[in-house]
Amino acid sequence: MSSNENYPPDDQLSWVQLACQPSVVKRALRISIVVGTLLTLINQLPALLEDELSTRHVLQVLLTYLVPYCVSTYSAVSVFTAQNCKKAPSGNGRLK
Repeated sequence: MSSNENYPPDDQLSWVQLACQPSVVKRALRISIVVGTLLTLINQLPALLEDELSTRHVLQVLLTYLVPYCVSTYSAVSVFTAQNCKKAPSGNGRLK
């Protein structure tokens, strides 16, 4: 099994190019805003209400938004590459 088996051929979009597609970025941003806000309220509400935001709290909030963005982007690109592998002609060593 080669390490490039899950990626599209060179003549198609790379993983990074897919991750930068406007539709992927927009969806990931929407998910990040909704999920990040809910998780921030759940995890940081006391610090927010007491106005005790330290550098540590700010970093935690940034990560709270970054993680859903990354998960959404990874999921979207994985779907694109999986669909691409299914469309590839048989006999090329890819899984269908």
